Amino acid sequence: MRELLSVGMDGPNVNFKFMELLQAEHAELYGGGKIISVGSCGLHMLHNAMKAGFSVWHLDKPLHALHFLFHNVPTRREDYTTVIGSSSFPLAFCGHRWVENVPVAERAIEVWPALKVYVNAAEKKKVPTPSTASYDTLVAALKDPFIPAKLHFFLAVARSFNPFLTKFQTDEPVFSFLARELSELLMELLSKPGCEVGELSVLAFKKECLQGLVKVVVKLQDKSPLKYPLVRQVECLDPRKMHRDPDWCVSQMKRIVQEFLHCKQLAGGIPAGNNIVVIIQQFTSLVYQEARGEDFHSFQPWKERVGFSTNKEVKTCNLLEESLESLRLICDKVSNCVGVLHDLLASVSSARSQYRLYLEQERKKRQSAAHILKRKAAKEELVELRRHPKVLQEVCVILECDANKLAEEAEEEAGSKMAELITKSNSLRRRYKEKKEELVQMDNTIQDKAVQLRHLP
Repeated sequence: MRELLSVGMDGPNVNFKFMELLQAEHAELYGGGKIISVGSCGLHMLHNAMKAGFSVWHLDKPLHALHFLFHNVPTRREDYTTVIGSSSFPLAFCGHRWVENVPVAERAIEVWPALKVYVNAAEKKKVPTPSTASYDTLVAALKDPFIPAKLHFFLAVARSFNPFLTKFQTDEPVFSFLARELSELLMELLSKPGCEVGELSVLAFKKECLQGLVKVVVKLQDKSPLKYPLVRQVECLDPRKMHRDPDWCVSQMKRIVQEFLHCKQLAGGIPAGNNIVVIIQQFTSLVYQEARGEDFHSFQPWKERVGFSTNKEVKTCNLLEESLESLRLICDKVSNCVGVLHDLLASVSSARSQYRLYLEQERKKRQSAAHILKRKAAKEELVELRRHPKVLQEVCVILECDANKLAEEAEEEAGSKMAELITKSNSLRRRYKEKKEELVQMDNTIQDKAVQLRHLP
Protein backbone atom coordinates (compact mmCIF):
# COMPACT_ATOMS: atom_id res chain seq x y z
CA MET A 1 0.00 0.00 0.00
CA ARG A 2 1.45 3.35 -1.04
CA GLU A 3 0.07 6.55 0.42
CA LEU A 4 0.65 10.30 0.19
CA LEU A 5 -1.56 12.09 2.68
CA SER A 6 -2.54 15.66 3.43
CA VAL A 7 -5.30 15.74 6.01
CA GLY A 8 -8.01 18.36 5.41
CA MET A 9 -11.08 17.23 7.31
CA ASP A 10 -11.18 19.76 10.14
CA GLY A 11 -9.04 22.31 11.97
CA PRO A 12 -5.23 21.84 11.89
CA ASN A 13 -4.95 20.59 15.47
CA VAL A 14 -7.64 17.97 14.89
CA ASN A 15 -6.00 17.00 11.60
CA PHE A 16 -2.55 16.55 13.15
CA LYS A 17 -4.00 14.44 15.97
CA PHE A 18 -5.80 12.31 13.40
CA MET A 19 -2.56 11.99 11.43
CA GLU A 20 -0.69 10.84 14.53
CA LEU A 21 -3.26 8.14 15.28
CA LEU A 22 -3.41 7.08 11.64
CA GLN A 23 0.39 6.80 11.45
CA ALA A 24 0.45 4.52 14.50
CA GLU A 25 -2.31 2.28 13.12
CA HIS A 26 -0.72 2.20 9.65
CA ALA A 27 2.70 1.23 11.05
CA GLU A 28 1.09 -1.57 13.06
CA LEU A 29 -0.83 -2.93 10.08
CA TYR A 30 1.93 -2.66 7.46
CA GLY A 31 5.09 -3.58 9.30
CA GLY A 32 6.39 -0.15 10.21
CA GLY A 33 5.41 1.57 6.95
CA LYS A 34 4.72 5.29 7.22
CA ILE A 35 2.27 7.58 5.48
CA ILE A 36 4.18 10.47 3.95
CA SER A 37 2.56 13.62 5.31
CA VAL A 38 2.57 16.94 3.49
CA GLY A 39 0.67 19.00 6.06
CA SER A 40 -2.84 19.99 7.00
CA CYS A 41 -5.58 21.74 5.05
CA GLY A 42 -4.25 25.00 3.65
CA LEU A 43 -7.56 26.85 4.05
CA HIS A 44 -7.57 26.42 7.81
CA MET A 45 -3.93 27.41 7.97
CA LEU A 46 -4.49 30.71 6.15
CA HIS A 47 -7.68 31.54 8.06
CA ASN A 48 -5.94 30.92 11.37
CA ALA A 49 -2.92 32.95 10.28
CA MET A 50 -5.14 35.93 9.50
CA LYS A 51 -6.89 35.53 12.85
CA ALA A 52 -3.57 35.40 14.71
CA GLY A 53 -2.19 38.42 12.89
CA PHE A 54 -5.17 40.72 13.44
CA SER A 55 -6.03 39.64 16.98
CA VAL A 56 -4.05 42.65 18.27
CA TRP A 57 -6.79 44.97 16.94
CA HIS A 58 -9.79 42.75 17.72
CA LEU A 59 -11.37 43.70 14.41
CA ASP A 60 -13.87 40.87 14.79
CA LYS A 61 -15.69 42.71 17.60
CA PRO A 62 -16.68 45.88 15.67
CA LEU A 63 -17.42 43.83 12.53
CA HIS A 64 -19.69 41.51 14.52
CA ALA A 65 -21.32 44.51 16.24
CA LEU A 66 -21.99 46.27 12.92
CA HIS A 67 -24.00 43.31 11.66
CA PHE A 68 -25.87 42.44 14.86
CA LEU A 69 -26.87 46.06 15.48
CA PHE A 70 -29.29 45.94 12.52
CA HIS A 71 -29.79 42.18 12.11
CA ASN A 72 -33.48 41.21 12.49
CA VAL A 73 -34.40 44.63 13.94
CA PRO A 74 -36.78 46.23 11.37
CA THR A 75 -37.44 49.40 13.39
CA ARG A 76 -33.74 50.12 13.81
CA ARG A 77 -33.09 49.47 10.13
CA GLU A 78 -35.91 51.87 9.30
CA ASP A 79 -34.39 54.53 11.59
CA TYR A 80 -31.00 54.04 9.92
CA THR A 81 -32.50 54.29 6.42
CA THR A 82 -34.43 57.42 7.39
CA VAL A 83 -31.37 59.17 8.84
CA ILE A 84 -28.84 58.04 6.22
CA GLY A 85 -31.03 57.73 3.15
CA SER A 86 -29.40 54.44 2.19
CA SER A 87 -30.38 50.79 2.59
CA SER A 88 -26.81 49.45 2.48
CA PHE A 89 -26.24 47.53 5.74
CA PRO A 90 -23.15 45.77 7.17
CA LEU A 91 -22.59 42.13 6.26
CA ALA A 92 -22.19 39.17 8.62
CA PHE A 93 -18.65 38.50 9.83
CA CYS A 94 -17.49 34.85 9.94
CA GLY A 95 -15.07 34.19 12.79
CA HIS A 96 -13.66 30.90 11.44
CA ARG A 97 -13.13 31.95 7.79
CA TRP A 98 -11.15 35.17 8.07
CA VAL A 99 -9.82 35.26 4.51
CA GLU A 100 -13.38 35.22 3.11
CA ASN A 101 -14.36 38.33 5.10
CA VAL A 102 -13.11 40.65 2.35
CA PRO A 103 -16.68 41.69 1.32
CA VAL A 104 -17.49 42.25 5.01
CA ALA A 105 -14.55 44.62 5.46
CA GLU A 106 -15.34 46.40 2.17
CA ARG A 107 -18.94 47.00 3.24
CA ALA A 108 -17.77 48.19 6.68
CA ILE A 109 -15.50 50.79 5.06
CA GLU A 110 -18.36 51.84 2.79
CA VAL A 111 -20.89 52.41 5.60
CA TRP A 112 -18.47 53.71 8.26
CA PRO A 113 -19.20 57.44 7.60
CA ALA A 114 -22.94 56.72 7.57
CA LEU A 115 -22.67 54.90 10.90
CA LYS A 116 -21.09 58.00 12.44
CA VAL A 117 -24.10 60.03 11.29
CA TYR A 118 -26.49 57.42 12.72
CA VAL A 119 -24.72 57.35 16.10
CA ASN A 120 -24.74 61.17 16.26
CA ALA A 121 -28.48 61.15 15.55
CA ALA A 122 -29.00 58.57 18.30
CA GLU A 123 -26.94 60.59 20.77
CA LYS A 124 -29.02 63.70 19.97
CA LYS A 125 -32.24 61.69 20.49
CA LYS A 126 -33.34 62.14 16.89
CA VAL A 127 -33.79 58.37 16.76
CA PRO A 128 -34.10 55.88 19.64
CA THR A 129 -30.73 54.99 21.18
CA PRO A 130 -30.18 51.19 21.05
CA SER A 131 -29.51 49.73 24.50
CA THR A 132 -27.44 46.79 23.28
CA ALA A 133 -23.86 45.61 23.65
CA SER A 134 -23.43 45.87 19.86
CA TYR A 135 -24.22 49.59 19.96
CA ASP A 136 -21.78 50.15 22.84
CA THR A 137 -19.06 48.30 20.91
CA LEU A 138 -19.76 50.41 17.82
CA VAL A 139 -19.61 53.68 19.80
CA ALA A 140 -16.25 52.63 21.26
CA ALA A 141 -14.95 51.70 17.80
CA LEU A 142 -16.01 55.06 16.33
CA LYS A 143 -13.69 56.75 18.80
CA ASP A 144 -10.72 55.02 17.14
CA PRO A 145 -9.69 57.17 14.14
CA PHE A 146 -7.61 54.32 12.69
CA ILE A 147 -10.45 51.81 12.21
CA PRO A 148 -10.78 52.58 8.45
CA ALA A 149 -6.99 52.30 8.08
CA LYS A 150 -7.00 48.99 9.94
CA LEU A 151 -9.75 47.68 7.69
CA HIS A 152 -7.83 48.75 4.57
CA PHE A 153 -4.74 46.99 5.87
CA PHE A 154 -6.80 43.88 6.59
CA LEU A 155 -8.10 43.99 3.01
CA ALA A 156 -4.59 44.33 1.59
CA VAL A 157 -3.41 41.22 3.40
CA ALA A 158 -6.56 39.17 2.77
CA ARG A 159 -6.50 39.99 -0.95
CA SER A 160 -2.94 38.69 -1.10
CA PHE A 161 -4.25 35.29 -0.04
CA ASN A 162 -7.15 35.09 -2.49
CA PRO A 163 -5.19 34.33 -5.72
CA PHE A 164 -3.24 31.63 -3.91
CA LEU A 165 -6.38 29.98 -2.56
CA THR A 166 -8.18 30.18 -5.89
CA LYS A 167 -5.28 28.58 -7.71
CA PHE A 168 -4.87 25.64 -5.35
CA GLN A 169 -8.53 24.87 -4.76
CA THR A 170 -8.67 22.36 -7.58
CA ASP A 171 -8.53 18.64 -8.25
CA GLU A 172 -5.81 19.15 -10.86
CA PRO A 173 -2.28 17.87 -9.97
CA VAL A 174 -0.85 21.20 -8.79
CA PHE A 175 0.99 19.85 -5.77
CA SER A 176 4.38 20.38 -7.42
CA PHE A 177 3.73 24.14 -7.62
CA LEU A 178 2.80 24.47 -3.95
CA ALA A 179 6.23 25.22 -2.50
CA ARG A 180 7.02 27.98 -4.99
CA GLU A 181 3.65 29.72 -4.72
CA LEU A 182 3.61 29.52 -0.93
CA SER A 183 7.15 30.91 -0.71
CA GLU A 184 6.20 33.80 -3.01
CA LEU A 185 3.15 34.49 -0.83
CA LEU A 186 5.33 34.72 2.28
CA MET A 187 7.78 37.04 0.51
CA GLU A 188 4.92 39.25 -0.66
CA LEU A 189 3.64 39.57 2.89
CA LEU A 190 7.08 40.40 4.25
CA SER A 191 7.64 43.07 1.58
CA LYS A 192 4.38 45.00 2.04
CA PRO A 193 5.26 48.72 2.33
CA GLY A 194 4.61 50.70 5.48
CA CYS A 195 3.36 54.26 5.68
CA GLU A 196 5.87 57.10 5.87
CA VAL A 197 4.52 59.52 8.42
CA GLY A 198 5.92 61.36 11.34
CA GLU A 199 3.15 61.60 13.90
CA LEU A 200 3.55 59.43 16.94
CA SER A 201 0.07 57.89 16.79
CA VAL A 202 0.45 56.95 13.13
CA LEU A 203 3.90 55.52 13.79
CA ALA A 204 2.36 53.36 16.49
CA PHE A 205 -0.23 52.21 13.96
CA LYS A 206 2.56 51.34 11.53
CA LYS A 207 4.24 49.32 14.27
CA GLU A 208 1.01 47.44 14.94
CA CYS A 209 0.68 46.70 11.22
CA LEU A 210 4.18 45.25 11.15
CA GLN A 211 3.48 43.23 14.28
CA GLY A 212 0.33 41.86 12.68
CA LEU A 213 2.22 40.86 9.54
CA VAL A 214 4.88 39.17 11.64
CA LYS A 215 2.21 37.16 13.45
CA VAL A 216 0.62 36.14 10.13
CA VAL A 217 3.98 34.99 8.75
CA VAL A 218 4.95 33.19 11.95
CA LYS A 219 1.63 31.34 11.95
CA LEU A 220 2.05 30.40 8.30
CA GLN A 221 5.58 29.16 8.89
CA ASP A 222 4.50 27.18 11.93
CA LYS A 223 1.65 25.39 10.14
CA SER A 224 2.78 25.70 6.54
CA PRO A 225 3.47 22.61 4.37
CA LEU A 226 6.82 24.24 3.53
CA LYS A 227 8.32 22.66 6.65
CA TYR A 228 7.84 19.21 5.09
CA PRO A 229 10.84 18.29 2.89
CA LEU A 230 8.67 16.42 0.39
CA VAL A 231 6.69 19.60 -0.35
CA ARG A 232 9.88 21.43 -1.29
CA GLN A 233 11.36 18.46 -3.16
CA VAL A 234 8.29 17.76 -5.28
CA GLU A 235 8.87 21.11 -7.00
CA CYS A 236 11.14 19.09 -9.30
CA LEU A 237 7.93 18.09 -11.16
CA ASP A 238 7.37 21.71 -12.13
CA PRO A 239 8.06 21.84 -15.91
CA ARG A 240 9.52 25.34 -15.57
CA LYS A 241 12.00 24.08 -13.01
CA MET A 242 12.85 21.07 -15.17
CA HIS A 243 13.72 23.38 -18.03
CA ARG A 244 15.80 25.82 -15.98
CA ASP A 245 17.64 23.45 -13.66
CA PRO A 246 17.44 19.75 -14.64
CA ASP A 247 20.33 18.75 -12.37
CA TRP A 248 18.56 20.10 -9.32
CA CYS A 249 15.39 18.24 -10.34
CA VAL A 250 17.36 14.97 -10.60
CA SER A 251 18.79 15.41 -7.11
CA GLN A 252 15.38 16.23 -5.65
CA MET A 253 13.78 13.25 -7.38
CA LYS A 254 16.39 11.00 -5.80
CA ARG A 255 15.51 12.36 -2.39
CA ILE A 256 11.81 11.82 -3.05
CA VAL A 257 12.41 8.19 -4.01
CA GLN A 258 14.64 7.71 -0.97
CA GLU A 259 11.90 9.13 1.24
CA PHE A 260 9.36 6.70 -0.24
CA LEU A 261 11.78 3.82 0.26
CA HIS A 262 12.46 4.88 3.84
CA CYS A 263 8.74 4.94 4.59
CA LYS A 264 8.30 1.54 2.87
CA GLN A 265 6.07 3.02 0.21
CA LEU A 266 8.23 1.80 -2.70
CA ALA A 267 10.07 -1.45 -3.33
CA GLY A 268 13.50 -1.56 -5.05
CA GLY A 269 15.87 1.35 -5.60
CA ILE A 270 16.77 4.19 -7.94
CA PRO A 271 17.32 3.07 -11.59
CA ALA A 272 20.85 3.04 -12.93
CA GLY A 273 21.96 6.32 -14.40
CA ASN A 274 20.62 9.76 -13.69
CA ASN A 275 18.17 10.02 -16.54
CA ILE A 276 15.64 12.45 -15.15
CA VAL A 277 13.11 11.46 -17.81
CA VAL A 278 13.19 7.80 -16.72
CA ILE A 279 12.93 8.71 -13.03
CA ILE A 280 10.08 11.16 -13.52
CA GLN A 281 8.19 8.84 -15.87
CA GLN A 282 8.40 5.95 -13.43
CA PHE A 283 7.39 8.09 -10.48
CA THR A 284 4.56 9.95 -12.18
CA SER A 285 3.22 6.84 -13.95
CA LEU A 286 3.09 5.09 -10.60
CA VAL A 287 1.34 8.04 -8.98
CA TYR A 288 -1.27 8.60 -11.69
CA GLN A 289 -1.86 4.90 -12.33
CA GLU A 290 -2.62 4.22 -8.71
CA ALA A 291 -4.46 7.53 -8.25
CA ARG A 292 -6.97 6.25 -10.83
CA GLY A 293 -8.24 3.76 -8.29
CA GLU A 294 -5.90 0.81 -7.64
CA ASP A 295 -4.24 1.15 -4.23
CA PHE A 296 -3.02 4.76 -4.02
CA HIS A 297 -4.85 7.12 -1.65
CA SER A 298 -4.17 10.73 -2.52
CA PHE A 299 -5.68 13.64 -0.65
CA GLN A 300 -5.04 17.05 -2.17
CA PRO A 301 -3.80 19.51 0.49
CA TRP A 302 -6.25 22.23 -0.51
CA LYS A 303 -9.37 20.14 -0.36
CA GLU A 304 -12.15 22.57 0.44
CA ARG A 305 -13.65 24.63 -2.35
CA VAL A 306 -14.83 28.23 -2.31
CA GLY A 307 -18.62 28.13 -2.12
CA PHE A 308 -18.77 24.37 -1.46
CA SER A 309 -17.23 24.15 1.99
CA THR A 310 -19.18 22.23 4.61
CA ASN A 311 -18.05 24.69 7.26
CA LYS A 312 -19.31 27.56 5.12
CA GLU A 313 -22.72 25.93 4.75
CA VAL A 314 -23.15 25.40 8.50
CA LYS A 315 -21.41 28.57 9.72
CA THR A 316 -23.28 30.85 12.11
CA CYS A 317 -22.17 34.00 13.84
CA ASN A 318 -20.74 33.36 17.31
CA LEU A 319 -20.69 29.60 16.63
CA LEU A 320 -18.58 27.70 19.15
CA GLU A 321 -15.98 25.24 17.91
CA GLU A 322 -17.80 22.32 19.58
CA SER A 323 -21.05 23.35 17.89
CA LEU A 324 -19.35 23.57 14.50
CA GLU A 325 -17.88 20.09 14.90
CA SER A 326 -21.29 18.72 15.93
CA LEU A 327 -22.93 20.29 12.88
CA ARG A 328 -20.21 18.80 10.67
CA LEU A 329 -20.92 15.34 12.08
CA ILE A 330 -24.65 15.78 11.53
CA CYS A 331 -24.12 16.98 7.93
CA ASP A 332 -21.85 14.02 7.17
CA LYS A 333 -24.36 11.55 8.61
CA VAL A 334 -27.30 13.07 6.78
CA SER A 335 -25.34 13.13 3.52
CA ASN A 336 -24.79 9.38 3.83
CA CYS A 337 -28.50 8.69 4.41
CA VAL A 338 -30.21 9.47 1.11
CA GLY A 339 -33.69 8.61 2.38
CA VAL A 340 -33.32 10.81 5.44
CA LEU A 341 -32.00 13.65 3.29
CA HIS A 342 -34.99 13.35 0.94
CA ASP A 343 -37.40 13.43 3.90
CA LEU A 344 -35.62 16.45 5.34
CA LEU A 345 -35.75 18.31 2.04
CA ALA A 346 -39.45 17.51 1.68
CA SER A 347 -40.08 18.71 5.21
CA VAL A 348 -38.10 21.90 4.68
CA SER A 349 -39.93 22.68 1.45
CA SER A 350 -43.21 22.93 3.39
CA ALA A 351 -41.68 24.37 6.55
CA ARG A 352 -43.13 27.84 6.04
CA SER A 353 -46.70 26.64 5.55
CA GLN A 354 -46.35 24.28 8.50
CA TYR A 355 -45.04 27.11 10.62
CA ARG A 356 -47.98 29.31 9.66
CA LEU A 357 -50.37 26.46 10.45
CA TYR A 358 -48.68 26.00 13.81
CA LEU A 359 -49.01 29.71 14.58
CA GLU A 360 -52.69 29.66 13.63
CA GLN A 361 -53.31 26.64 15.86
CA GLU A 362 -51.52 28.30 18.74
CA ARG A 363 -53.55 31.47 18.20
CA LYS A 364 -56.78 29.48 18.30
CA LYS A 365 -55.64 27.70 21.45
CA ARG A 366 -54.92 31.02 23.12
CA GLN A 367 -58.31 32.39 22.03
CA SER A 368 -60.09 29.28 23.28
CA ALA A 369 -58.29 29.47 26.61
CA ALA A 370 -59.17 33.18 26.90
CA HIS A 371 -62.84 32.45 26.11
CA ILE A 372 -62.95 29.69 28.71
CA LEU A 373 -61.46 31.96 31.34
CA LYS A 374 -63.86 34.76 30.40
CA ARG A 375 -66.90 32.46 30.59
CA LYS A 376 -65.73 31.06 33.92
CA ALA A 377 -65.28 34.56 35.33
CA ALA A 378 -68.76 35.55 34.07
CA LYS A 379 -70.32 32.49 35.72
CA GLU A 380 -68.62 33.22 39.02
CA GLU A 381 -69.73 36.86 38.84
CA LEU A 382 -73.33 35.79 38.11
CA VAL A 383 -73.34 33.36 41.05
CA GLU A 384 -72.03 36.09 43.31
CA LEU A 385 -74.66 38.57 42.06
CA ARG A 386 -77.49 36.09 42.66
CA ARG A 387 -76.57 35.95 46.32
CA HIS A 388 -77.18 39.69 46.80
CA PRO A 389 -80.97 39.74 46.09
CA LYS A 390 -81.60 37.26 48.91
CA VAL A 391 -79.71 39.46 51.33
CA LEU A 392 -81.49 42.60 50.12
CA GLN A 393 -84.85 40.87 50.35
CA GLU A 394 -84.19 39.90 53.97
CA VAL A 395 -83.07 43.46 54.76
CA CYS A 396 -86.28 44.88 53.17
CA VAL A 397 -88.47 42.57 55.23
CA ILE A 398 -86.70 43.53 58.44
CA LEU A 399 -86.89 47.26 57.65
CA GLU A 400 -90.60 47.02 56.81
CA CYS A 401 -91.41 45.12 59.99
CA ASP A 402 -89.45 47.55 62.16
CA ALA A 403 -91.16 50.54 60.50
CA ASN A 404 -94.65 49.07 61.09
CA LYS A 405 -93.79 48.22 64.67
CA LEU A 406 -92.63 51.77 65.39
CA ALA A 407 -95.81 53.16 63.76
CA GLU A 408 -97.98 51.00 65.99
CA GLU A 409 -96.09 52.13 69.09
CA ALA A 410 -96.54 55.77 68.02
CA GLU A 411 -100.32 55.33 67.95
CA GLU A 412 -100.25 54.47 71.68
CA GLU A 413 -98.09 57.42 72.65
CA ALA A 414 -98.65 61.18 72.60
CA GLY A 415 -96.62 64.34 72.46
CA SER A 416 -92.91 64.29 71.81
CA LYS A 417 -92.62 60.54 72.28
CA MET A 418 -95.12 59.92 69.48
CA ALA A 419 -93.27 62.34 67.16
CA GLU A 420 -89.98 60.57 67.85
CA LEU A 421 -91.40 57.16 67.04
CA ILE A 422 -93.07 58.41 63.83
CA THR A 423 -89.73 59.97 62.74
CA LYS A 424 -87.87 56.67 63.27
CA SER A 425 -90.62 54.77 61.45
CA ASN A 426 -90.47 57.14 58.46
CA SER A 427 -86.65 56.83 58.38
CA LEU A 428 -86.89 53.04 58.23
CA ARG A 429 -89.49 53.25 55.47
CA ARG A 430 -87.18 55.49 53.38
CA ARG A 431 -84.37 52.97 53.79
CA TYR A 432 -86.81 50.23 52.87
CA LYS A 433 -87.69 52.04 49.61
CA GLU A 434 -83.99 52.53 48.79
CA LYS A 435 -83.29 48.84 49.32
CA LYS A 436 -86.27 47.95 47.16
CA GLU A 437 -84.95 50.11 44.33
CA GLU A 438 -81.50 48.56 44.80
CA LEU A 439 -83.12 45.12 44.63
CA VAL A 440 -84.86 46.00 41.36
CA GLN A 441 -81.55 47.27 39.87
CA MET A 442 -79.83 44.11 41.05
CA ASP A 443 -82.46 41.95 39.34
CA ASN A 444 -81.96 43.89 36.11
CA THR A 445 -78.18 43.50 36.37
CA ILE A 446 -78.54 39.76 36.92
CA GLN A 447 -80.74 39.44 33.86
CA ASP A 448 -78.24 41.39 31.73
CA LYS A 449 -75.33 39.26 32.95
CA ALA A 450 -77.32 36.10 32.26
CA VAL A 451 -78.00 37.24 28.70
CA GLN A 452 -74.31 38.08 28.17
CA LEU A 453 -73.29 34.66 29.52
CA ARG A 454 -75.64 32.90 27.10
CA HIS A 455 -74.09 34.79 24.16
CA LEU A 456 -70.51 34.01 25.15
CA PRO A 457 -68.85 31.41 22.86
